[in-house]
Amino acid sequence: MKVTSFNKIIFCFIIFIAFFYSFIMGADSPWLYGIHWYGTVSSNDVENMSAGKPIYVLDQVLPNGDIWDHADWKRDNVFAPVTAKGHTIIVRIHPKWGLSVPKPGDAYTVAQFVNDCRSAADTLKNYVHIWHLGNEMNLLGEYGGEQLQPNYYIDVYKQVRSAIHEISSPLGPQIVLVGPVSPGGSSPPEKWMSGNDYLSQMCSLLTSAECDGFAIHSYGGGDLNSSLSGFRNGYQEQLNVIDSYGFTNKPIYITEWNRHTPNAGEEATSAQFLYNTLAQLDDWNKTPGHHNIISACWFVYPSGVGWDNYSILFYKTPGGTKDDDLWAAFKYAAQQNYPAGAIGGGGDPGINGSSFNEEFSGTVLDTLPPEPDWVASSMNGHTISVSGGYLILKGNSGSMAYGGILNDGYYYNDFIATASVTFVNCNTLGTGQANTEIRFRERSSGYSLTMDALLDTISLRRVMDWYIIQSTSYSINNGSILYIKITCRGSSIQIQIGTTPGGNNVVNWNLTNSEYSSGMFRIHSWCIEEVRYDYFHVEALPSSVDYWYLMK
Repeated sequence: MKVTSFNKIIFCFIIFIAFFYSFIMGADSPWLYGIHWYGTVSSNDVENMSAGKPIYVLDQVLPNGDIWDHADWKRDNVFAPVTAKGHTIIVRIHPKWGLSVPKPGDAYTVAQFVNDCRSAADTLKNYVHIWHLGNEMNLLGEYGGEQLQPNYYIDVYKQVRSAIHEISSPLGPQIVLVGPVSPGGSSPPEKWMSGNDYLSQMCSLLTSAECDGFAIHSYGGGDLNSSLSGFRNGYQEQLNVIDSYGFTNKPIYITEWNRHTPNAGEEATSAQFLYNTLAQLDDWNKTPGHHNIISACWFVYPSGVGWDNYSILFYKTPGGTKDDDLWAAFKYAAQQNYPAGAIGGGGDPGINGSSFNEEFSGTVLDTLPPEPDWVASSMNGHTISVSGGYLILKGNSGSMAYGGILNDGYYYNDFIATASVTFVNCNTLGTGQANTEIRFRERSSGYSLTMDALLDTISLRRVMDWYIIQSTSYSINNGSILYIKITCRGSSIQIQIGTTPGGNNVVNWNLTNSEYSSGMFRIHSWCIEEVRYDYFHVEALPSSVDYWYLMK
């Protein structure tokens, strides 16, 4: 998204007001950054790592757990000294480790737990006003080895929320977040329900007046590209669920995120993932129409607490850099001054896309602003890579393998897009189709220019219901190269495809269709072994009226 000088001035003014308010009123940190557990409270290492900024710190209170997890112990030994340094505490509250809420028939009852939550809010009112109930409730291990049904969880959530709301805090309104699910698909028996399904069922049982916001988790894994896209897909899928139930005005906190770092050799990738992800979150928050993320707490900061394979401090190395050391990467990101997200922020961003020329150079997909700022997504063994000047979409012989890249958050109405695609291996991976497509003006639906090597057709289709608007036969084989030009001006759509640059010997369509007026671009492959894109260029045009006026 391009930001005008005036917008920059307004943005800086808003940040100044946020700082002023935070110092005068004791408000929450105005920064995006956060960690899970502060560690040694007498140390200033966190402040050095955060470049002196106050950040969010997640910790737990377990009323039926060990004494050092009780509210009064936490207040005296952790929360008071940490908040004295300016940081904002988020408390995860549940009865004890491995139990998100009491079970029916437990000796420690729901009524006792609710009362203890009220007492904890009173004990901690000068230090805490942000809470979330339970943790990853769709896991057996977070409910004593049993399935915690969403309706039972929400019933307890409503009681806990009401009890905490009875206690006033000088820090601000009490915010009781719906607890975070374990993201991603189900993997029985431990993850007995997918994260999105569990989240959806919880949302269906709540009204806006019964909910203060949501805590969510998202993680990276694999190489840098896979880690960045996996994390981004994880939180965006959850936001889509939340927004679909009308909670677009509720605050969202990422209370766990990380990348597994099993050895020092993996730390470089994790470090690059850390600072790139925070840059992506900042970009996401600044894009109109995006449901903002208030803060993101890395799991974990301290070492020696049982999670060293994720710990920032465990891998801290003197002289480390942002590209090879997690601590240095966090400090580098903190120096970029990414503000905390606003509350809510959902809505239509309008037409905000700018021209770009994507040459797919280097070895890493462009996943940072400005455009194209791709988001990658793959399923069933499909992989996405950049090498030798190509975007490589590869099925790897996976049945029904598919995936691609999307310039998520950038919307275009009138444009000229050009691309070149090579069909390296047309083997079909599944049934029905073996194609690659360029989608344009895509939102919940849109247009798909589909090139199918199994059916030997080129079609313009509607995304989702796949209605064919226009089609022609063309034999696509291993080694086929097609040059594509798509021009959209209002309801006028021109598509030219040739076997040489600028040619139209394969397709030369001039259509009138007004079903979709604006949206994003996606490059995708479905059930085909390998295709490669040499480039993808987009020229954003003025609106149709302005364009024809300028041509007079």
